[in-house]
Amino acid sequence: MPHKSFVVLWCCVVIIPAVLSDIPNVYEFCSALMTDKTASSHNCAAQCQGRPGKRGPEGRRGLPGVKGDRGEEGTTERLEEKIRLLEEKMKKTVDIIPKLSYCGMGMKSRDIPDHVITASSVSDYRHAAHHGRMNENAVFHTASSGFSVGAWCSGQNTNGEWIQIDFQRPRFIGGIVTQGRRIKYRWNYNQRVKTYKVACGNSTSTLRTITDNEIDKVFVGNTDEDSKVINMFPKPLSCRFVRLYPMSWNIGICMRMEVIRGECHDMF
Repeated sequence: MPHKSFVVLWCCVVIIPAVLSDIPNVYEFCSALMTDKTASSHNCAAQCQGRPGKRGPEGRRGLPGVKGDRGEEGTTERLEEKIRLLEEKMKKTVDIIPKLSYCGMGMKSRDIPDHVITASSVSDYRHAAHHGRMNENAVFHTASSGFSVGAWCSGQNTNGEWIQIDFQRPRFIGGIVTQGRRIKYRWNYNQRVKTYKVACGNSTSTLRTITDNEIDKVFVGNTDEDSKVINMFPKPLSCRFVRLYPMSWNIGICMRMEVIRGECHDMF
């Protein structure tokens, strides 16, 4: 009986640990299984790894680098020169884009809707005020606008006629661009506004004519049918309503127009 107990004890102490020592752990088993796989097996091998250990303590901070040379001391003249070069660069960039494409307030682009463009009178529906947009073309028929002569034309060729834009709220206004009635095919009507005045205000009852040296300013308009004539106000004005009064014209009062943003006043 003691002999049998010794045999059992020897098995437990010697044989079983030796057997157990040959059994691979989970990582060893998984890594061996994935060894013969292709490149995609790297993802699997990565999954066999155990949880990463805790991050070790941070190492000692390195020595500071060598201090660079002291820069050249600035001067007012050098700063002004840098500003001038920057302004020139910006101006060249801006000049690539036609000024009226970003300074116009919406007549040409139609950001200004038809119903806020009104007039004292119109010759007929084909000459409606909302046709007085810069670069407007004559249209014989479209589903949206119908027949148009491509300009606003007043019902009477007399002083006191006007075309008006309601911006719905006070806006900063810098000037006006005008064109005559555009030539269409073989017809050359040669109608254009040669001179005009402009009134501005936040209501139709408080409109004030733009003055220069306390005298109503008369702006010079067009000498042909299609050229754009730009007239800037003496200074930008804040107003909701802009009303243009033709003072003289060729053959008849017909015109197209755009309004320039006050922010662009010094660019023209």
